[in-house]
Amino acid sequence: VLMPAAARLRPGGRVAFTVERDEGNSFRLTDSGRYVHSEAHVHDAARDAGLAIESVDSAVLRYEYGEAVQALVVVMRSG
Repeated sequence: VLMPAAARLRPGGRVAFTVERDEGNSFRLTDSGRYVHSEAHVHDAARDAGLAIESVDSAVLRYEYGEAVQALVVVMRSG
């Protein structure tokens, strides 16, 4: 997803998105059928796509089964 986005961004252009947060080192599919991503994986994916991390913040994305689902709110910038 990031590589095609990066290819279409103008210099200095930004892409922003949220992902469910995982405390591991990569990403994985959960029993809910959704993927979770670690902050390290987000940084690696940005680097691989040639994007710079502008910001990464934590937020509650939604509540599922009465529990808060933690997310990363990410903004990346093209070079």
